[in-house]
Amino acid sequence: MSFFTRIMVGLDLSEMDDELIEYVSNYVKVNKKVKTIYFVHVVNDLELPDNIQKKYGDFLIPNDETIKYEMKQEVNKYPDSFNNVDIQYEVLEGSPLKQLLHWSRVKLIELIIAGKKIHESGTGIVMEKLARKSKCSILFVTEGQTSLLPSKKVLIPVDFSKRTDKIIEVVKELNHQVPDLKILGLNVVKVPHGYYKIGKSFEEFSEIMVQNEKENWEKYKNIHKLDDLEIEMHYEVNKSENIAKIIFDFAQQSDVSLIIMASKGQTEASVLLLGSVAEKLISYDYQIPLLLVKNPEDINDFFDALKKV
Repeated sequence: MSFFTRIMVGLDLSEMDDELIEYVSNYVKVNKKVKTIYFVHVVNDLELPDNIQKKYGDFLIPNDETIKYEMKQEVNKYPDSFNNVDIQYEVLEGSPLKQLLHWSRVKLIELIIAGKKIHESGTGIVMEKLARKSKCSILFVTEGQTSLLPSKKVLIPVDFSKRTDKIIEVVKELNHQVPDLKILGLNVVKVPHGYYKIGKSFEEFSEIMVQNEKENWEKYKNIHKLDDLEIEMHYEVNKSENIAKIIFDFAQQSDVSLIIMASKGQTEASVLLLGSVAEKLISYDYQIPLLLVKNPEDINDFFDALKKV
């Protein structure tokens, strides 16, 4: 989490902006490697109606300047947090989704921070589409959450694949920055179809599969030399086929402050594949912040972004 240096924060001028900016101010205190933060607001149309322009044009300030001023006023409430960070303000015109995706590429953003709200008014962020199409990592912050890790507990769903490698990398960094951090690992165990053909009940074969996953975890720990990283592993048998709900229910019951998941892309079939589990979790989890870790842009994306600067 602390290796993100270029960040974009989506604001929509609703009351939740106050909470989101406070959360970001606390994030920066933990991640001291942040170099640049872009606070961004996207509006469909910045132009004033012709009749208003003609009548009051000499007295009015352009919309984008007014919005930038409002954003600066909110951010300036936390002067000590952003002392060593280059703060930029962008007011963009057009589709919020398209503009955020486009400018995240242009500005070589590594992490987008966006709000997830229930009651607040405002345009908000089209979260599922943003998560699916963005090439950078995304942190979805829930309404009412201003402290970074109030319970000092994080949940990492793991399947011992390369996605788990990415999650572990983030957790290692976070563990260095947050004293007494408690890391909970969750492996959702799938019982294969046809288990009954060998004369075992679902419960009996579930125990076999759980034991197998425990052995896989020990192998994974040894291969990646994780003895110095304390992770409390848990295993939940998938009985409902709704893996996202299993993850969310476990997170709620365990009082975690953050869920960290990883996606390798839409071409790899996996129980943690974005478009299935992660996307479902995004769609109905409005209570726990979610960090979706993605692969950094490859060299082609890098040069493509440079062309648009």
